[in-house]
Amino acid sequence: MKFIKRYLNQANEVEIQGGMTWYQRAHGIAVELSSKYNIDIKIVCSVISALSPRAVWESNIRDAENLFRCHCNGRKYHNVKVTTYGRNKQKAIDLLKETINPDTCFVAPKTLNFYQNIFNPENKDYITIDGHSINIFYGKLGAVENKHFTKKGYNKIAKAYRIIAEKCGIMPNQLQAITWLTFKRINNIKVNWRYYQQNLPF
Repeated sequence: MKFIKRYLNQANEVEIQGGMTWYQRAHGIAVELSSKYNIDIKIVCSVISALSPRAVWESNIRDAENLFRCHCNGRKYHNVKVTTYGRNKQKAIDLLKETINPDTCFVAPKTLNFYQNIFNPENKDYITIDGHSINIFYGKLGAVENKHFTKKGYNKIAKAYRIIAEKCGIMPNQLQAITWLTFKRINNIKVNWRYYQQNLPF
């Protein structure tokens, strides 16, 4: 847990404020997209999560909106290019077609928790642990082993974040977002955070 605390202690004011509101802002984007395309908010949040692996946030939202636009205009889904894997795109399409349930379709802990964090940022039972969050926990850089994305590996890291978040009096997803932003700055990992802040739809 010491590395999580270390990154938290190195967070600047922008990262603290940005992390504290990151998932509320993500939810706001989902609400805007739900209204714009007349798609149920749960479906919107789940599609965003399904398309999230290997995608930076800006690409994630762009890809989701392209699918929503295609869905509403009756166009063929295969014409939509996405950043993530083909199987994740298919899951997003199945969600839009409502052939699968957003509450039961996610097997991977990361996409399940990301969906829940966007859908209900105030629910402290869920926390998104991605590759950067795993590297934060272990205090390292580089590729992340698959074992950390198993339920056992995921829960081990999530528990550490929850313990620290409770001691700090904040939500687990807020702690994750703060350290995620701080980690990217310190290690010069481009996040395009300024662009993200300037282009929120609310």
